[in-house]
Amino acid sequence: ANEIVLFDRSGKQVGQIPGMITESSGQGLRISPKGDRLLYSAYAGLREDLWVQSTSGMRSRLTLGPVGGANGIWSPDGSEVAYQNGLAGDSLLIRSSDGKGGERVVLKMEGEVIPRGWSPDGHYIVCEFHAVANPNSLGEIWIVPLKPGQQPHALVRNVVNYGTDLSPDGKWLAYTSNESGRLELYVLPFDANASADSVGATGRWQISTDGGDQPRWSPRSDELFFTNPSRTTLYVAAIKAPAGKFESGSVHKLFDLPLHPAWSFYDIGLNGNIYMFRYVGRQSSPLTILLNWKPEVK
Repeated sequence: ANEIVLFDRSGKQVGQIPGMITESSGQGLRISPKGDRLLYSAYAGLREDLWVQSTSGMRSRLTLGPVGGANGIWSPDGSEVAYQNGLAGDSLLIRSSDGKGGERVVLKMEGEVIPRGWSPDGHYIVCEFHAVANPNSLGEIWIVPLKPGQQPHALVRNVVNYGTDLSPDGKWLAYTSNESGRLELYVLPFDANASADSVGATGRWQISTDGGDQPRWSPRSDELFFTNPSRTTLYVAAIKAPAGKFESGSVHKLFDLPLHPAWSFYDIGLNGNIYMFRYVGRQSSPLTILLNWKPEVK
C-alpha cells in the first residue's frame, strides 16, 4: 500500500493526504495547477488506472475503459487530463478531469507513449516515446500539436529513464540522458517548432553534477528538483533566466527519501512543500512466544 505525505525542504513531514492507496503501487503523482487536486495512477495485477483525488481525501477513478490509463498530466487550467492508455500504452488520450464525456485519442505510435508536460498556451503536449517499454531503453522526446493540421515530431533523441519535465512557464525542458556514461540531468530552451537536429542550437545546460534523475520544476519555474540515479536522495538547483539568459545555481541536497515507488513518485506544491508517495508496510498482529512453558499437571 501507499500513502501520500507532505514534506518541507528539510525532510520534516508536515502533512498527509487522508486515505490509503491500497492498490499494489502508485506513480505519476501530479498536483493540479490550483493545488487542490492530485492526479496519479495505481495498478493491481496487469491493469493500471488513473485517479483524481482532492487534498481532502475524496478520490474517483478517471479511466473506466477496458485498458485503464497511466502517467497523467494536467492541462494548464486543470480542466483536462492527458494520459497514456494503460500500462506501457501506445496512445495519448485526453479527457475532462471531472470525468464527464468520453476520451479522445490524439496520438498513436508503435511503442510506449508517456505524456510529460502541457504548454501553458494549451497548444502542445510533450511526450516521451520508447520503442521498447523498458526504463533502460533509449527514447525520444516528441512534440504533439493539438491544433488541426500540425504533425507530431521528435524534439530530443537518446533520452532515458522516463525523466522529462516541462517548466510551468513553458520556457525550459528538463530531461535525463546517459550520454556521459552516467545518468545526468540537462535543460534545453523549449521551442515547439524546433527539430531534433536544431534543438540545442540556442543552448543546453547540465544541472546535476553527480548524477540526476526524476526532475520536477517548482510551480514558479525558478527551481528544479531531482533525485540521484538510485532515487534515494532529493536535490534542488535554483534557476534564473534574466532577459531569457539561462542561469543555474549550485546543487543543494535537501534530504534522504523514504521508501517509495520507482517512477514519478513526487511533485512540488504551490507553497513549496513536497508531495510524495511513501510505501506503507503490511500491518500484522503481535506474536507472543512463551518460554519454558510447562503443561498444568492434573
